[in-house]
Amino acid sequence: DVLKSASRIFNLQRIISLGDGHGHNTDNLLAKIRIPAKAGFKAGKVPLPFEPHLEEYYAMRVWDKDGVPTKQCLEELGLNEYAYITQQKT
Repeated sequence: DVLKSASRIFNLQRIISLGDGHGHNTDNLLAKIRIPAKAGFKAGKVPLPFEPHLEEYYAMRVWDKDGVPTKQCLEELGLNEYAYITQQKT
């Protein structure tokens, strides 16, 4: 199924990022995105802060509160062999 394959790929990318030291502490927008545009339909606008919604996003992904895929997530996607990486992050 395509959605399951996409979720596997997305979670593998997350696991690699976690292994490289990224995670909740680096889940943020680039600084230049937070600078208001000078012209056009986005003039003077910046995205709303998304940090308050990270925990909800993590829950939708079946990750823990720190953005680490849970055991349940890994099992559902057949990614158990990578559990050792996620266990180091919890």
